[in-house]
Amino acid sequence: MKENAVVFVTDKGFLVPSLVAALQVLEQREASSAADIVVVLIDIDQGLHQTLERLFNPLGISFFALDASEFLPSEGAFFNKTHVPKTTLGRLALHKVLPDHYVNIVYLDGDIQIVGDIGPLLRHHVAAGKIAAVTEGNWLCEGDMGLYWPKHQAYMTALGITDPLDYFNAGILAFRLDTWREMAPRALAYFTSYPERCLYHDQSALNAVFHGHRECLSPIYNYASLYADLNLTAEVSPRIIHFTGGNKPWHYAGPPWNGRFLTIYRTFLETYPQLASFLDLRLRQDARSAGLDLKDLIRNRLVQPYRRQRRRVRLRRYLAEGKFVV
Repeated sequence: MKENAVVFVTDKGFLVPSLVAALQVLEQREASSAADIVVVLIDIDQGLHQTLERLFNPLGISFFALDASEFLPSEGAFFNKTHVPKTTLGRLALHKVLPDHYVNIVYLDGDIQIVGDIGPLLRHHVAAGKIAAVTEGNWLCEGDMGLYWPKHQAYMTALGITDPLDYFNAGILAFRLDTWREMAPRALAYFTSYPERCLYHDQSALNAVFHGHRECLSPIYNYASLYADLNLTAEVSPRIIHFTGGNKPWHYAGPPWNGRFLTIYRTFLETYPQLASFLDLRLRQDARSAGLDLKDLIRNRLVQPYRRQRRRVRLRRYLAEGKFVV
């Protein structure tokens, strides 16, 4: 039995993107030989669960069922409204269904594309009591004029974080399963106790409980949209692209990826038509691109180029000087 597992946690809404990413892990020989690929299914009916096992078990993907009652807060509890579903909290309960023989876990969100070698990430074993994650790109906005940065700074301060480089994105994580058994319940308890602080739900709670206990991963393993907006992709050569924000590549063909990944999802649904009802590939237009007012035009032509250039310089320096475990 393997000690390593690559784990996805999904409901029906992110089922197809998660399976696409899981198959991309399988395509990497080192990854598939070193780790099991596991998909934890939240509130998926037995019939669909069996269909998924029939289609993907022979390829090397295992499935475990997780009931949302294991992690969802009580009815009426505060949950900040964003594009993120409440089932994102499910990753805080994955230890309840994973077999005990797994020691090292790499957790991946479903809204990603694996575009490079993730072997170094799988080979790295995180120290007990710690979590490995990539710094969230918000730090690039420090010093910007406007209301965003003061609000973000106040949000981090409420979580006990003073240095923006200490705040991480929770879309790609690595940790020991025994660490997760101890810390994930603490994060869920933090979310339940301080929901108004947890504007980004479980990510907020994980940052609070793991503050000071993180191993820093390079942004190439979680190249989020704020990084991608800087047009440095060819230079940086990311290995995992993360579609943060509400615009996902299966229904949005705008920047920064401009439809690059849409064909991958279409091909998947052509291969597995029985799953077509779980992903709507109809493109929609981003609200900001539908009609730009004068304020938008000034921002795009005057402010954004300056900000983008400053952020490019910051990111290049961070990648050159950063002390990453991988």
